[in-house]
Amino acid sequence: MRKAPAQTQGPALHALLPGLLLVAALGALATSLGELAPVIGAPVIAILLGVALRLTLDPGHWAAHGIAVGARVPLQGAIVLLGAGLSLGAVVRVGAGTAHSLNQLALFLIAVALAAIGLSTQPRELAATGPRPLLLGLILWLAVASSSLLLQALTGQLRTS
Repeated sequence: MRKAPAQTQGPALHALLPGLLLVAALGALATSLGELAPVIGAPVIAILLGVALRLTLDPGHWAAHGIAVGARVPLQGAIVLLGAGLSLGAVVRVGAGTAHSLNQLALFLIAVALAAIGLSTQPRELAATGPRPLLLGLILWLAVASSSLLLQALTGQLRTS
């Protein structure tokens, strides 16, 4: 008598799809809003949207598997795309337009992953840690945003209108 082989695959596509669609929609919205508010940026907006949705609607069990995958896979893809987009040789070979498109896709994937992380945030655990981690995150975000604006101003890349 043979035993059935152990199933090693993860959740089926139908179990992943609702959560993946949710984080993709939040990522797309965050990317669009990030264009309107570039100082804040799509990644920060994605986290805030994810946390806000978690606090107000709590997507719950129906989206849990897709959200978990959405927090890992898009971020890995974004890292690969950013690595490909940073190569000057690749920019010369494929053209600046393609490199820009790769960077935009990477930004979208980062926004998707961070929206999933925001959706995975447990408000009780966040409240239990106290304000220090959030304050540190805010200070670091301000430092990175300020440095980015300063570098853009110094290199003449800052758009004022």
